[in-house]
Amino acid sequence: MFFSLYDILTIGIPFGLFKLLSGIYYNLNFLIWWGLLDIAINLLNFILISIKKKKVLPTCSLAMLGFFLGKNFKIKTELTEDTGESLDVLFSFLIIAIVIGSGAIASFSPHMLLLWNISVILNIMGAGSIRLFNSIKRYRTDLN
Repeated sequence: MFFSLYDILTIGIPFGLFKLLSGIYYNLNFLIWWGLLDIAINLLNFILISIKKKKVLPTCSLAMLGFFLGKNFKIKTELTEDTGESLDVLFSFLIIAIVIGSGAIASFSPHMLLLWNISVILNIMGAGSIRLFNSIKRYRTDLN
């Protein structure tokens, strides 16, 4: 349960913020709504995991779409949900690369830049520590 909550705080919500802030900066409504939707999914997931002690919803809108597509087309939903998550990571990193590579980040308002920087820090810490946790988990499995 702890790692699901940690994942939401360090990966899910920051990815939503990257989309939201980029949408605001570039005035792209679809990015604003996508970011808001992913933030809402993650906040709801955080509450549900805290109450039910297990993950109830997919982690983002693309994972949710993948889950439903898998269910409707009789494909393993774990695979289609994972594909949706992978696409979300790819799109989020593309957004980050565009904002940084274009120099747009230098034009962010101080509040937007603060949120962006907090999201980057959380995201880097989350990705690194979750990868380390998964490695330790594999060691435990292999040693038993």
